[in-house]
Amino acid sequence: MTSIFAATDDNTKVDPEPDESAALEQAPTGLNVNSYFSILAPVKSDGVDGSPFNNNYATIDKASKKGVVVLSKGSRGTSGTSGLGGMYGAVWSDKNADNYIDITKKQTISFWLSFGSGKSENPVTNGEGMSLVLQNDPNKNSSNQSQALGAGYQGMGVLGYDKSYYTIGILGKEHLSSSEDIAKTAVQNSIALNFDAERNSLTNPMSPGAMAAGGPIILGFSTGTLRSDDYSLLGFDTIDNSDSFGGKISSSYPSYTELQKIKADRITALRAGNNTNGFGNIALTYPGNPLTYKAVKNNYSGGTFSKFDQATSTVQAMSQGTDLIDGRIGSDRIFWHHVTFTWNPALDVDGVATKDGMPVSGGTGATIDYKFNDKLLDGSMNPSSSLYKVSSEEIPVDPTQFNLTDGDTKVYWGLTGSNSNYTGVYSKMAIFESIPALATAEVSSKITDNSLPDDANTITDDASTTTVPDRTVSNNDNLTFNYHLTHDPESSHQNWNEILSSIQLPNKDVTFTEPGTITYHSDNGPDAVEKIPLEWLNEDPDTLKHNLAYSLGSFTDPENNPNQFTSADIDFTGTANNPTSDPITVEAQLAKFTGTNAIQSTSSPQFIINNTAEIEKKLELNVPNDLVFNDINYKVTDPFISRKADFSLDVTSLASPWVLEVSTTGLHLNGTGTRFNGELIFKNNSTEEPLVLNSTFQQIASNDKSYDTLTTDHLADNWNNDTGILLQPTSANNQAGKYTGKLTWNLVNGPGTTDSI
Repeated sequence: MTSIFAATDDNTKVDPEPDESAALEQAPTGLNVNSYFSILAPVKSDGVDGSPFNNNYATIDKASKKGVVVLSKGSRGTSGTSGLGGMYGAVWSDKNADNYIDITKKQTISFWLSFGSGKSENPVTNGEGMSLVLQNDPNKNSSNQSQALGAGYQGMGVLGYDKSYYTIGILGKEHLSSSEDIAKTAVQNSIALNFDAERNSLTNPMSPGAMAAGGPIILGFSTGTLRSDDYSLLGFDTIDNSDSFGGKISSSYPSYTELQKIKADRITALRAGNNTNGFGNIALTYPGNPLTYKAVKNNYSGGTFSKFDQATSTVQAMSQGTDLIDGRIGSDRIFWHHVTFTWNPALDVDGVATKDGMPVSGGTGATIDYKFNDKLLDGSMNPSSSLYKVSSEEIPVDPTQFNLTDGDTKVYWGLTGSNSNYTGVYSKMAIFESIPALATAEVSSKITDNSLPDDANTITDDASTTTVPDRTVSNNDNLTFNYHLTHDPESSHQNWNEILSSIQLPNKDVTFTEPGTITYHSDNGPDAVEKIPLEWLNEDPDTLKHNLAYSLGSFTDPENNPNQFTSADIDFTGTANNPTSDPITVEAQLAKFTGTNAIQSTSSPQFIINNTAEIEKKLELNVPNDLVFNDINYKVTDPFISRKADFSLDVTSLASPWVLEVSTTGLHLNGTGTRFNGELIFKNNSTEEPLVLNSTFQQIASNDKSYDTLTTDHLADNWNNDTGILLQPTSANNQAGKYTGKLTWNLVNGPGTTDSI
């Protein structure tokens, strides 16, 4: 199998190409998955004729000890490259190890992918790509381990083989495999999310011009003198120019109706091929369904291509152009891309997952969603720079394509991959971070500004849940950093065990003086609380490491999780610190939680600290001159004497918490020193014991919030005849006359300070 490749100029090349040792060195440490996957030689379905893809070249790189799965070995940076071109492979979940996808449950998988640099003189250095595949292919061994595999090259180990040849002579003509025959060579009963690193398009001169200048790839040799060799025409990404918007796609295509609804907002929801750039595309296909394969006009007439008027393209759902190449953050090259994949099951009319996983009338169909580049290499959340962009999509899927029977709801899942046969092609590699056979967990973070009102004090990475205006807090605000850990029972077969937390906190900009707390939550009993000492690492004074006392999950484990704690909240509280005259931006800080069977990470949200010394603070008390009580008679027996009229007591503040205090020397008969037989009191509500007012200032109200806008608290609005400032007689024998006195108010500028007005 040989091809000739033409060199093309690449004006984007900025530095020398790395070999693969750099990618392996940078690889994040993943799960040890040797016992949970199988790599077996493929077996083809009955009726498949002439497929040359009869090996499985996938391996697990044991030397790196990082759990790297090599789906198709490349030749970049290796010696003796003969035979490495055009390799392909697959790694499948082993159901014997409880590694499967149950389509009646929400299932989450997270992993890393490495494609190659994309900075070569030839775009095929990243060819061809990888696929995440869910399948119920009948080809398996006696131990129920999958032996499914599709075609290499543009098939990426999951799609079928477009066997094509032409006859020679006056009556010579092209012969393309039928859609049905191509589908038979693919992974059967499958749904694939394809990470296609190379655009195989006959309408794109980069495809035949750079990939096969001498003709299509030869994959089988002629068996007669009047016919050509067998080729792959390398056209699976070719757009059907007669149907650019997919209007002629068969209505029998899986999830056709749901995809047509999406098409109203997105013209590329469903069509043959894609029109993305030369360095990557993500799309969903049904490899074993003949409707996936469509003959399209061949618009390229160079070399052997001129013998074919048509070629085979593939129908792709929700195609999205994505750079499947090394990313960059600043000057740092990133070889790996994080992916979070979720299967969302079909729901009935009551929002409950259907028992067999199949859609029902009036319910909600199944979907998959993915997030690509959602995390940086250290596990922190990716802010999505232009050279390492986040891509995401939710795609309706049709679970009937699995052809499950007898109530079975479990399918195999795995990764497939393939390379072009270019001599400088990169390996296609993957690392698993969480899989359903083990434990699936979710972590999230937020910051709460305890100095702001409850409805405007939250900062997250999501704009829809952030309530702090402009993500800006004030100097000296009290902040709580929260990390929420949750075990996902539907997508797990084990508890999340032996969790080591490694949390970075912004010590420079927030002062932490108290230990952190871990609060464990259970559905079956009380919470438990654990302290995290502020013991910063010597090598990293912003990082705290701590082994959680308990596992998380609902599976029985008397030793490590006796109370079946399913979630935990880790909290650190500190004070915002901005000694400068300018706002300070506090960058996101990594928090990583590494268990023996799942690894999850997040980062604290980015936020801004204003220096409130530069803000014109305001604190003002408005209170009337008179407070008049109801008249009483000589024999009064009421326990309290209420106010005769409404009373107002207002505190207006800007960037200043406050405490309101009051004192009095009591009431006296006018013109005499005779004291009223009773006390001025304050009652916050009708049931609590009254606060007896005297000559010492005593607190009756406070607000620890630091408002960014002028805010007025109307303290007396909720007072009634039994609350607020009242008069409490201690004896019925008061001399007739008018009693007067004085209330002295003290508004303190913030709790714990002595400034007052």
